[in-house]
Amino acid sequence: METIVISLGVILLAVLGIVVSNLIVIPLFGENFRNSLPILYILLFASAFSAINSFMENYFFVENKTKSLLPISVTKLISFITFSLLLLPYYSINGIAYASLISSLLVTGMIIYSVRK
Repeated sequence: METIVISLGVILLAVLGIVVSNLIVIPLFGENFRNSLPILYILLFASAFSAINSFMENYFFVENKTKSLLPISVTKLISFITFSLLLLPYYSINGIAYASLISSLLVTGMIIYSVRK
């Protein structure tokens, strides 16, 4: 239950980050950065899921299942590189942001599956 509450808090912070970035980025950096906002939004959620993954990984230390951490980390790295290579030619820098989000979501799913198992 604590993990769910913390996860929801982190997601809420990502949403809040989107609202704040709408208010700050353009007035502070100018109109040239308007096109960068969608990338920032994607990266905020990718970072939120990475943060959730980080504190969920503590479960593996508590349960003395640290051998599961290497496959999870390798999966995140390989999935990020793979999706980056696949999405970059079609979506440019947005593809890298999407690759980060997809790999974070994939690892979140792996961790949830491992914890529930």
